Amino acid sequence: MHPDVERALAASFWNKLPREPVEAMFAEGMLAEVAAGFLIGEAQAQGQVALVVSGLFRMFARAKSGRQVTVSYAREGDMIGLTSALNGPCTMRMQSLSAAQLWVFSADALKRHALANSQLAWAVAQAAARNTFDVLEELADTTFGTVRQRVARHLLDLVVEGPDNGPLLAPISQQELANAVGTAREVVSRVLSAWKTEGVVRPTPAGLEVLDATQLYQQSQVMD
Repeated sequence: MHPDVERALAASFWNKLPREPVEAMFAEGMLAEVAAGFLIGEAQAQGQVALVVSGLFRMFARAKSGRQVTVSYAREGDMIGLTSALNGPCTMRMQSLSAAQLWVFSADALKRHALANSQLAWAVAQAAARNTFDVLEELADTTFGTVRQRVARHLLDLVVEGPDNGPLLAPISQQELANAVGTAREVVSRVLSAWKTEGVVRPTPAGLEVLDATQLYQQSQVMD
């Protein structure tokens, strides 16, 4: 199997299962290159599931007015399309926030191998349940949290460490961040300006650098 796919599998829940049935299922897939900003709608995702090999994706809902809110993220080792494979088409959309790679195979292959192996089937059910809880938690935080708390949470979810213990970077623009938390770009800009003054974050051409992750985490907490 492709070495990048092997690495993603090692970071996923599949790594806890016997190798043979997992390898047999993934052997039916193929590697797909995805450009940054690519939108995966219901039509493109129909009948497919995918392992994120590299890059970052967001799942979001869009109102008729055009306003968006991100409900979950997917990165290396995460699966895309599990819930749709089990329960039918989903109206949510996916977007790549960076250049990415996916290992894509059919939902039919997933079902066939799951029906043939109870361990695999149980792992898929658990993963789908975790995804549902993650979405509910995100929606609760979006509903009850302040804009500052929601922005902090999203930045922490997105942050990646640079090479050789380099800076912590959230590869997202201010407009993408505003879409993620369901607010206007100007509102996010004011929050980020305050954090820049406080030494918490710093804008860079590649995204937002997190200078004080501890402080950002404290500001992300939603209080009862």
